[in-house]
Amino acid sequence: MTGDVLIEELYQMHDFTESHTLQRTVWHMTPGECILPHIMKAASMNGGVVIGAKCDGRLVGFCFGFPARRGDSWWLWSFVTGVDPDFQGQGIGYRLKQAQRVWAREHGYAWIGWTFDPLQRGNANFNFNRLGVIVRSYHVDFYGPMSDGINTGLASDRFEALWNVSDNRRTECDRTGSAQVEHPRQVFLVQTDERGTLIQSDAASWDAEAYAVEIPYDIGTLKHNNLDQAIQWQLTFRDTVQQALAAGYVVDGFVIQPPRCWYVLRRP
Repeated sequence: MTGDVLIEELYQMHDFTESHTLQRTVWHMTPGECILPHIMKAASMNGGVVIGAKCDGRLVGFCFGFPARRGDSWWLWSFVTGVDPDFQGQGIGYRLKQAQRVWAREHGYAWIGWTFDPLQRGNANFNFNRLGVIVRSYHVDFYGPMSDGINTGLASDRFEALWNVSDNRRTECDRTGSAQVEHPRQVFLVQTDERGTLIQSDAASWDAEAYAVEIPYDIGTLKHNNLDQAIQWQLTFRDTVQQALAAGYVVDGFVIQPPRCWYVLRRP
């Protein structure tokens, strides 16, 4: 339960310093890879925000966002959101993002953006099925080589999530339950067959209403057991999604149907 967890905006250096320690716990980063406390302090005073989750005065989660210029509009760029592993699975991350959404709307932002690893099932499920984001951009090796406990081994490819702070949409998966959503195999551009073999299909005319693109069910375990296969998954996924985005599709859904999971791409 999260009844004793307080969600609040952070202003003090001691909170930002505590977030530095929390980053190391969540992502197994080195100190030099973490966001420095004085950067958070400066951003929070100049159009950005740090929102924390505290339990008995201890920081157990936070999200950090700063202003970002896109064309003629300003977004809130949500650079990082993390929850202590001992407190994960209790809805704290969702509460942090919703507090960030309210703050952004009250301060004149129409959109919140962030990046996430598209091969991480948990992130995809949270972003699409809890928050209702869409994706229009794929960034190849966005951060360059990363050596933390989660990202090591693969290029740092990222989806760019777009979250309309005034839109209460929920995806098809969230409304009906992802286990009930079916897509025929002929709409899959990337999938595995009954033997687990990775198959990439050519969309040819790009005329379907929707396509599906599968990802590994557990990329962390796959990297540990067969890094070469994990790399092949990433390269295949990258190629297919880039083609779909260039053809005018957006990623607007994610389906989990154990032991498989996949993204849904549609024309906007």
